Amino acid sequence: MSRTLRGRLLGAALMLLVAVALASCASGTENPAVVPTTAEGYPIVNQDRLRFIPKKLTIPAGQTVLFRNSETAIHDVLVDGVNISGNMRKGDEVVYTFESTGTFTITCSFHPQMRATIVVVPPESFTPVARVED
Repeated sequence: MSRTLRGRLLGAALMLLVAVALASCASGTENPAVVPTTAEGYPIVNQDRLRFIPKKLTIPAGQTVLFRNSETAIHDVLVDGVNISGNMRKGDEVVYTFESTGTFTITCSFHPQMRATIVVVPPESFTPVARVED
């Protein structure tokens, strides 16, 4: 392989690597993941390893979200400070429908470090994205 061809291939590979890195940064996450859903199509927010997974989720108004405790610690789910779940043991689930648009803070009163954000947008401006922050 000639030195010129090798240089061009190396340059093209480097440009591709930079493009992938920039696309990852533009999505707002360093570790994109697919949001799991229920059979009904509800996105799932897991309580696991003392955190909410995903950490940020964007959904259309009217969307129901399933919150699941996937660990042995007792948790609850507060939406903007309002408890929607009561105490949740491992395997417990609660569903909540986000009717209005806005940015909602999700917390656990037992573990203040557990925080997530759910952004609710008008249905007509929602574009499904398979990436989230976790």
